[in-house]
Amino acid sequence: MSTSIKNLTVKNFRSLSDVSVELGPVNVIFGPNGTGKSSLLDSIWFIRDCAVRGVESASAKRSHGIGVLHDMAEEGGCIEISVSTNRISYALKVGFASGRIDPLLGERLFSIERNKTLIERSVGSDKIKCLNSGTGTEQEVSLREPQKLSLEWFLNFDPRFEEAQEFDRLFRFTHFYDSRSFNFFKLRQYGSEAGHETWLWDRADNLWSVLRNLQGMKARDSRYDTIMSYMRKAHPRFKDLVIETTGPVSVYASFVEMERSQEIRASGVSDGHLQMLILLTALFVDAKGKEGIL
Repeated sequence: MSTSIKNLTVKNFRSLSDVSVELGPVNVIFGPNGTGKSSLLDSIWFIRDCAVRGVESASAKRSHGIGVLHDMAEEGGCIEISVSTNRISYALKVGFASGRIDPLLGERLFSIERNKTLIERSVGSDKIKCLNSGTGTEQEVSLREPQKLSLEWFLNFDPRFEEAQEFDRLFRFTHFYDSRSFNFFKLRQYGSEAGHETWLWDRADNLWSVLRNLQGMKARDSRYDTIMSYMRKAHPRFKDLVIETTGPVSVYASFVEMERSQEIRASGVSDGHLQMLILLTALFVDAKGKEGIL
């Protein structure tokens, strides 16, 4: 069974004052503008950024925290993000210094299976308390790189905690695609640069190239047919794609629709068609062989 997030709790993050949600295999978030849909997703992505790119990079991507703390948070308040799987719970506490994110984050990693706290760290501290799996005792350690998550240090220090390693893999294989960041204009007007990859770049610039590669692998890989089948369910008139090489390093696609004798160039289809195609490609391409969530 693949690992997935079962609970997400967010406090004082952007427009979210105090929200806790139980998650299933597939989750649909909807509501008016400004109600916190993107903030809820970004809370997960923030932890992922901290784990993969580092706290400084995650902070810089969010204007170093300016305007990120909820307006109604009490003076000296912190952002708190907690995620849980069936085996483990991880809480991140984000403090502020001079109006900006303090790079020394607070953390608590709790093993639900063992009913024990594995690591605990206060905001602004360069020390953590951690459990030693060999002796079963708690010890305090000074971090050599306190600007990084202590979770990363702990996984190297004591790899015998399997549930902690599993949690780390979950976040490293987590992907978040914001439809507003997709490069629709480039895909419509110029197509994709040709490449060998079967994974999407951040802005989906290589969408047509990825789909062409998957199309060529149909004899031994079902992902292209799976993506097309979902496209037909979402858009009943949609039939298939015609993907062609348009230059030495460029690929372009046209849409085939029922009852039309001519294909429709990508420049003539709706945003909805492109958004759905990108999201399906992301789901079935990036999830192959990996544990995680989209």
